[in-house]
Amino acid sequence: AEYVGVKEETPRYRPAGRPVLDGEPLFARDFNLCIDCARCVRACNQVRGIEALGLVHHDGRLVVGSIAPTLIESACKFCGACVEVCPTGCLTDKGAQTGDRQHWLVPCVHTCPAGVDVPGYIRRIAAGDFTGAAALVWEKLPLANVLAYICFHTCEYECRRDQIDDPIAICALKKFALEAGDDALLNQAAKLAESGKKVAVVGGGPAGLAAAYFLSFKGHSVTIFEAAEAPGGMPALSIPKYRLPQAVLEKDIAA
Repeated sequence: AEYVGVKEETPRYRPAGRPVLDGEPLFARDFNLCIDCARCVRACNQVRGIEALGLVHHDGRLVVGSIAPTLIESACKFCGACVEVCPTGCLTDKGAQTGDRQHWLVPCVHTCPAGVDVPGYIRRIAAGDFTGAAALVWEKLPLANVLAYICFHTCEYECRRDQIDDPIAICALKKFALEAGDDALLNQAAKLAESGKKVAVVGGGPAGLAAAYFLSFKGHSVTIFEAAEAPGGMPALSIPKYRLPQAVLEKDIAA
């Protein structure tokens, strides 16, 4: 308190008898803590362009609130921008925990074994930037098209949207982005200058292909040694074709 200039004789906080709303998904709102700074309104309207919050009339005075009785009725996207900018704790995330903030705030990314930027590529899809969305997927997944067919999408089990209605179809959106994006994307990707180093990768399965993929972007010359007639490993040998079409696997190997 001393650091921010609050004097010792400042009157202690007393609840103003205003409503506390904690029955909605994800966020709680304690209007006793609201100072009507409207930072949440600007974040919602000007930054996110959602316009779910605004200055509304309540008990004869103009206060900050949702434009409809509930956040869902106000078409809130539950992006969390308002919570991020609230300086008093009037708006809080009910899932907030101690420890790794990324874990509880974006559980889909934390749950993904590859750490794919799920919110990032979904936002790009929504903006019509399908190639940009595919780029975010390829950034982490060398066999991106293969994963779009066979991934168990554990991210969807942790999707916070499930607390509102249904989880987002993350895997289906990933597949759509890869199919709708520019196939020449990888050829246009910025690679580091040639290092002059040669690398031998033993085994042309998913691990070997992934190693070769990332090493090539580092500028190294990579040669894969595979005992089988063709690379692909277990996806080529064990996954039935109705689950993973051969053309999809060959496309990723060629990339």
